[in-house]
Order: sequence, then structure tokens, then C-alpha cells
Amino acid sequence: KDTHMICGLTEDDVIDRLRAAVQAAGSQKAYAELHGISEQYVSNALLRRCAPGPRMLEAIGVERRVYYEDKSQ
Repeated sequence: KDTHMICGLTEDDVIDRLRAAVQAAGSQKAYAELHGISEQYVSNALLRRCAPGPRMLEAIGVERRVYYEDKSQ
């Protein structure tokens, strides 16, 4: 039986990382230009209107994974 532990990030953790990266870039506009995405997309992700996509996640060192959990344990 595979008993490895999954250590992940919460959605809050991801948004916190994104917010910190935006602050480091100086603005949402600067961050967006640096990573080739729209400023509106950055804003929407920070406001949780949409989920950060692969390019945005890659820029903050995060990969989205889906897993299943055994509820009987």
C-alpha cells in the first residue's frame, strides 16, 4: 500500500506567494509585463475571480496537482 504523504499548499498560500511576487515586481502591471500575462488576469487571480494558470503558477514556483484522499482513514 502506498502511504506517502502529500504536503501541499493551500489556495491562500498560493495567493500569498502571488501577492508577494507582485509586490517584488513593483506593481500588478510590472508583474504582468514581466511574465507575459495581462494585468487584469493578475488582478482577477489576486481577487480569486479566477484560478492562477500554469504560466502564473510557474512564475511563483508552484505546480497545480489534483489528488484523491481516502476518507475511511
